[in-house]
Amino acid sequence: MKRLKIVAVLLAIITFPGMPKNLYGWLCGDANGNGFLELCDASHMMNYLFTGGPAPEEPLLAEMDYHEGITIMDPAMIYHTWLTCDLFDPPCPPSYPPLAPTLNENIKIFHVAQIPAEVSDFALTLTLASPLEDTYVLCLPIKIRIGSEVPMIDSVCFPGSESNFVSEISRVYVNQESGILAFGGQAYMFSLADEDLFATIYISVEPHPIARPITIEMTKLVPQESPTQDSTIFPLVGGYCMQFIHEPVLIAYICGDANGDETVNVSDVVHLINYVFAEGDAPFPLESGNANCDDSVNISDAVHIVNYIFLGSAPPCDCK
Repeated sequence: MKRLKIVAVLLAIITFPGMPKNLYGWLCGDANGNGFLELCDASHMMNYLFTGGPAPEEPLLAEMDYHEGITIMDPAMIYHTWLTCDLFDPPCPPSYPPLAPTLNENIKIFHVAQIPAEVSDFALTLTLASPLEDTYVLCLPIKIRIGSEVPMIDSVCFPGSESNFVSEISRVYVNQESGILAFGGQAYMFSLADEDLFATIYISVEPHPIARPITIEMTKLVPQESPTQDSTIFPLVGGYCMQFIHEPVLIAYICGDANGDETVNVSDVVHLINYVFAEGDAPFPLESGNANCDDSVNISDAVHIVNYIFLGSAPPCDCK
């Protein structure tokens, strides 16, 4: 990892003379308009897309990928060109079709299905899982509702402290009024092959006497500073050197539903016992098996579910 950082720093102070230019000498991807293609151009685009930063000096010439409009793929292409991708020679500006990620049901983002009764402060975690390796780009604009209420987004932790998303170019956009937020980042070491708790959203709501559903939907955003309507934040994950571009699906899980059949019953107890003692399959996502909210999945979670089913004790907790 240290070697990759050193390479990035060295490359950031060098200009590739062979990078594509237009007739006026501008570099494709030169977002800040200083005449050079650098990693700071990627940061400029990320700030523009996610934090209301200034638009690129010349929007068309800031294009870096094979799609019209400034999207997260443009800073991603700059980032990977500097690090390890081969150089290429697209037209400047490119004239290819707009970005259109394909829905991939194998790339999943999990979140707990409801907020418990009488809770006002809640840590909503997002866990991302995929069978695809070499995933380096993440862009996730979402809208959150608690019942019909727009929650207050107090703070966001992205990437998470234990996440595999190792990146120095990551941003979060938050709109309190609408309950919309967007995550964006490019990583030099990131794989979705395993479960990854990549973000935690800390929210506050009015307490309610009964549990309420948590609804999260994908959305799309256009940066406030966008000079055109082509600059859009899309929900997507992208592969190394853009080998694939997909939209993930959102899945709500029930706490205590260790086997994923959308209910909590004795079969979840059996699933947990097999996982703990017989090297059986882990709950998916792992957080769904944490029935007593002690931040681990073990035999005490099976006991908690047994007491809930047969003795009428407290239900599985909020999995926060």
